[in-house]
Amino acid sequence: MLEVLPISSVREEDKPVIGLNLYNLALLKHHDFPVPSGLIITPPEFKLKTILEYFNYHDKEVFEQKLEIIRSEIAKIPIPVELAQKLQAKNLDPKKIWLSLLEKWITEIRNRIWGGGFYKNITANLTAQPIFFTDKITALGNAYYHYPKNEAVINIIEGSLGENQKQKLAELVKKANKRLVLPQVYNWIVDKDTKIVRIQPFTEYPRDSFKQEEVKDLQKYTELSYSTATKIFLNLDESLNLDKNIDGIVIAADKFLDEEKKLWHLVEVSSSFNHIPVIYKLPDHIEMFGGLRGSLRLIHDQKLLKQEVDNFLFARNKKQLLNVHLAIPYVRSSNELLQIKRDLAALGVNRKGSLKLWLELSTPENIVNLEEYLIAGVDGVILNLDELASWVNGFDPSAQESIFYQKQVKALIKLLEDGIKILHKSKIPVLATGKLVTNDELLIFLIDKGIYGISVDRNNAYSINEYLHLLESRRLHLRLN
Repeated sequence: MLEVLPISSVREEDKPVIGLNLYNLALLKHHDFPVPSGLIITPPEFKLKTILEYFNYHDKEVFEQKLEIIRSEIAKIPIPVELAQKLQAKNLDPKKIWLSLLEKWITEIRNRIWGGGFYKNITANLTAQPIFFTDKITALGNAYYHYPKNEAVINIIEGSLGENQKQKLAELVKKANKRLVLPQVYNWIVDKDTKIVRIQPFTEYPRDSFKQEEVKDLQKYTELSYSTATKIFLNLDESLNLDKNIDGIVIAADKFLDEEKKLWHLVEVSSSFNHIPVIYKLPDHIEMFGGLRGSLRLIHDQKLLKQEVDNFLFARNKKQLLNVHLAIPYVRSSNELLQIKRDLAALGVNRKGSLKLWLELSTPENIVNLEEYLIAGVDGVILNLDELASWVNGFDPSAQESIFYQKQVKALIKLLEDGIKILHKSKIPVLATGKLVTNDELLIFLIDKGIYGISVDRNNAYSINEYLHLLESRRLHLRLN
């Protein structure tokens, strides 16, 4: 259902509808930051869906051929009366603005089609769009805070700013980051005053905003390491170019198709980084969502289990790499854990001495019956956040239409709350992994709970150290004030 929300009236319950970025913008306005008055418009999803289904296209090319016809039909969607009235009250052209909004949603649908093909409910969860009421704009650009240099970086796209305006904008960016806790990139305009009109999460320093000398300085900076309470593990891929500042490595056996290359990587990495733990996770071959997989598959395929255990024991016993530990993948019950442990013991793998046995927690059953798993005996747990979220929110993570639900973490946080307390009480280290580990809301929760570490892919490994340091410092600062 289409909604027209004044920015000043946005509440927390509107966040799932309008998105985190617009919610943060509204939050700043509630706290008297210079955000212009305006409206947030949600898309007419049902009407868009009806029009697209009418044309009954089957592939991208057909859609592209019919795009102009589809565009003309979508343009016939009537402007909501409430929106028309509010725009007319501001002496704005309702039809022109409405057509501009529809075009943005058409572009978003088109990008989805070309990016992931057609799928059911392709018009669901389109991005809400803002309309701002401003005077004549004389300058615009973006800005973010460069914490390594302890200064704001201000990029001017059009117009110009005086030194006094730059100083005020720099203070505004710093103050806004403090209010939102996490660093952001702010799009700003100048009409009569400087105002914020868009917020995006800060992920990395935009390369095009630096001169060549600044890029070199940044490259030197990225070689440095911040001290963080939360350990950073790297999910190993086929590259051996590793950051010396990582705290541990996770090798998922099912990520390597070539058995010889897998064994060579295990030995090479474990010997080169013998001062940090290397967790070798047994394979979790997935044929279908919810099907035969993980430990159950290994129990029924003793040949596969023996092959992987041989790799592990070769590295640990033959090569004397005592920093190598074993992780059990995807279990559905404590009885299943006990069975795989018996099979491992028969092959020569026991929890004794320096050998640590980790358990991957991937289903809500694991968390609900956590104490039974601890009685069965493990030395550490790996929270598979993506798997847990898929079961909690009821979606298939491989389905394109699940992208909206993949970002919903409130139910997951509630599920993990008591479980992490139990693990801490039992002094069991908790390692979180998955794409969701970089979700701001979830990461803050994990930091506040004091988990042992997070495991990230290579593309996040080099930026997560600074980001964790920043989050931990901010959370500590909030507790002390």
